[in-house]
Amino acid sequence: VSSGAAHRAIPGWGAYCTSKAALYMLYTVLREELRDRDIAVGSLRPGVVDTDMQALIREQDEADFPAVARFRALKEAGELEPPERVAAFVEAVLTGTETAAFGAEEWDIREHAARFGID
Repeated sequence: VSSGAAHRAIPGWGAYCTSKAALYMLYTVLREELRDRDIAVGSLRPGVVDTDMQALIREQDEADFPAVARFRALKEAGELEPPERVAAFVEAVLTGTETAAFGAEEWDIREHAARFGID
């Protein structure tokens, strides 16, 4: 499971961004190394999910986490992904995608949910 943090720096999240970037690179390397064996390696980006982790993030002091206002605003605007929607998306991608297509790209819920009829 990937994150936007794999693709952009978020001040205060050095370890998280770095680990997600490493996971993204692992996905791309394994995808290429295992493709000829018909082994699918994929990556899914669920968006910002309304979890207990997000609640803790929103409690942070701006001095410790300068981007906290963005996450508070997402919650206030009702823009966090419900866990149930993310689970439906993950299931749909894993069960409804051909092997070659699964590994061809990173599956972002914002771009692909409608393809599977997920509102």
